[in-house]
Amino acid sequence: MAFQETPSFDLLLIAQNLLVDGEAAYLAQVVEVEETWAELPGVCACGGAPFPFRFSDKEKAKTEANVNRALRRMEAMHGVKKSIGELFPER
Repeated sequence: MAFQETPSFDLLLIAQNLLVDGEAAYLAQVVEVEETWAELPGVCACGGAPFPFRFSDKEKAKTEANVNRALRRMEAMHGVKKSIGELFPER
């Protein structure tokens, strides 16, 4: 249960939902993990392995913009679903 409250679990959960939530959500989570990378149990056990990814500021901004667009699309789809009701998604 304690593992469920860690960034490691979040990455696994998001990876599980990659096809549902999209690549942007996963990349945003990876960018955030860089800040807490050194605190992850596997990293501490390895003697402080370096963060395996490098993101430029431009890439980080693009990822954030993609996440915001994805969230707006999800909100729009929720509105469509709410207005159509039981007919969604078949009709």
